[in-house]
Amino acid sequence: MTIVASQPANWERDQGFTVFQNMLQAHADTDALFACSDLMALGALEAIAAAGRTGRIRVVGFDALEDARKAIEAGRMEASVAQSPRDMGKIAVESAAKLLRGETIPADQKVPIGLVTKGASGTQ
Repeated sequence: MTIVASQPANWERDQGFTVFQNMLQAHADTDALFACSDLMALGALEAIAAAGRTGRIRVVGFDALEDARKAIEAGRMEASVAQSPRDMGKIAVESAAKLLRGETIPADQKVPIGLVTKGASGTQ
């Protein structure tokens, strides 16, 4: 795998469209995209459709939003990473309570994630 570009789209669908539209012009042979949010991934899907390349570029997003899940089931998007917001909230509250008591907390605390693909719901 070769990373040809990395650009921000500020977690916005419309910016995801514009950024990926520009990327497609600069890197016409692009065959895969990872977006750090489903909103940006969904914008990129719109850019792909506008370029007539639907089904030829694999798109993976992050957050497993409902619109992304629908795009995955429809075969327009490859996958999305599902986080565990309940676990994230629990760890945050527990960590805050420990800090208030003067305790130390680990610098890195893992939470489960899952991969949502066609026919597989991931973890949430």
